[in-house]
This record gives sequence, C-alpha cells and structure tokens, in this order.
Amino acid sequence: MFLLDHLQDPISPEDFKKGEESERQEMKVKELRKLAVDRRSHNHWILNYEKEEYKKQYKLQREVLKQMRKEKKEAKRNKKNEEYSRFPRKSRNAPFHWYGDLPEAVEDNGRSL
Repeated sequence: MFLLDHLQDPISPEDFKKGEESERQEMKVKELRKLAVDRRSHNHWILNYEKEEYKKQYKLQREVLKQMRKEKKEAKRNKKNEEYSRFPRKSRNAPFHWYGDLPEAVEDNGRSL
C-alpha cells in the first residue's frame, strides 16, 4: 500500500528539477573524476612506455658497442696473427735472422752456421 501511495503521490516540478540538477552535478563530478583517473593512468602508461623504449634503446646501444669492441679486438688479433704467420713458430720472439737464411760468409770456427 505504501508503494502505491508513493507512486500516486505526484512530485512537484521544482523538486523534479532540483533532483535532476543534482544528478547532473553528480554525473559531471563522476565523469571528471573518471577522466582525471584515466588521464593519470594514461600518463602513467605513457611514462612506462617511454621508460621501456629507453631501456630497449639503451640495450641496443650497448649491444652495438659490445659488437664494435669485439670486432676491433678481432681485427687486432688477426693483424697480430698475420704478422706472426710470416715467421716460423720458434722465431716469433727472436730476430728472424737467427733462424732465417744466413749468408755463406758467416762462419763460426770454420763451420757454417
């Protein structure tokens, strides 16, 4: 019975307008809060994305530098090996004429070295 009375009781237009106005205000506030949260989370997402991109770029840069250093070392090693390969193994640390072809004029006590 109470429900029927309530339904039959007409709402005055002023009350209706006030209620509608307050609802609109509440909706506006909710929307603004939602937008603020969205914006904040979006900014957060952008910052995280930028951070991840920076990390990727940094890692890539480090890899490139490592590769360059590796290639430089390899080139140096190859150059050294190439120099060494011109001489026999035992003459690497000795002047090559110790083991190389000696002129016939060099003799030690009448014997040819």
